[in-house]
Amino acid sequence: QILYVVKALNARGFHRNDRIGIITPTGPETAVIIISVMAGFTAVPLNPQARDPEYSTYFSQLKIKAVIVRKGCDTAAVTIAKSRDIPVIELVPVPGYAGKFTLEHSGEPDAEEAEFAIPSDIAILLLTSGTTGMQKTAPVTQKQFLLSKQKQADAFTFTSADRSLHLLPFYHAMGLSTPLLCTWLSGGTVICTNDFIAADFLPLLKTCRPTFYSAGPALHQAILREIKKVPREELKDNSLQKIQSATAPLSSGVNQELGLLLGVPVTESYGMAEAGMITINLPPRAGSVGIAI
Repeated sequence: QILYVVKALNARGFHRNDRIGIITPTGPETAVIIISVMAGFTAVPLNPQARDPEYSTYFSQLKIKAVIVRKGCDTAAVTIAKSRDIPVIELVPVPGYAGKFTLEHSGEPDAEEAEFAIPSDIAILLLTSGTTGMQKTAPVTQKQFLLSKQKQADAFTFTSADRSLHLLPFYHAMGLSTPLLCTWLSGGTVICTNDFIAADFLPLLKTCRPTFYSAGPALHQAILREIKKVPREELKDNSLQKIQSATAPLSSGVNQELGLLLGVPVTESYGMAEAGMITINLPPRAGSVGIAI
């Protein structure tokens, strides 16, 4: 699938370091298209629910060369892109195959070698959360992104047996890191949810048997509210082995109660879009965000 995407975009005239906007809803196709674009170009994942003024700002500031959208999904990005003569490429999922798709309005892949990125190329443009001011753009090289995710995977001791339940937006740095890239780098499985809400957590826990999930405090609190609605016996012997919390401090009460009910510690970590994960609270220490990885 990655080879197909790189060749298709090469045939359309796009090459290394060209910035490709990815504006698709959550799900396995979005996970795969981001990785595929990163393999040969610069991926720019954007919020598919943003509005016209935001896309106007994104397209003018980020110098995007093309936009990939999911066919049939309504997004304001299409109108703004066309008004700026930015090519719009439609992603069409293949029924029955998670993460497999075709690209319409792109070049036909030919027999020539795909043009892959090199370590010094920019792999991705990450938009910071803007919690301390205006939202900023963090360009991350292929080498930096890979080494950062390998360090994170090592810190969480991921293996090929891990199954990550992916609950986060793909346009957020946290959604791309531990639950996605770190799991894949370790040979593990990523379970990509569609439009996740907290009420989905228990059914997914039972049917998909994940070993890991990652979230911020608000989502942990929502999950805790849901699991407190069922008898504790239903939570026994669940498949979870590790839980990550990041983006902001998690209250000690939520941390302890969530860990107690699910039978697995909640590990806090601290990171930045510009630097990846910086610290992890292993070995665990109460009230701490941990030591540098």
